[in-house]
Amino acid sequence: GGSAVDRLLVAIHDAAKAGFWLSAAAVFAGYAFLEEPQRIQVFVLVPVAMAGLRLVTAYLLSRSS
Repeated sequence: GGSAVDRLLVAIHDAAKAGFWLSAAAVFAGYAFLEEPQRIQVFVLVPVAMAGLRLVTAYLLSRSS
């Protein structure tokens, strides 16, 4: 097993993966079913943030020994 920090980073990485797909699905569903989808444009940033979080945790995991 790895250190506690490594396990935490893996957990964050996996949670961000699930969060990315769930938030992407929510954005697409919002654009498909809402009468005024422009009101949820800011929520497009959520999948972007999840992808960024995955990138940061992957980088930190690659640097850990």
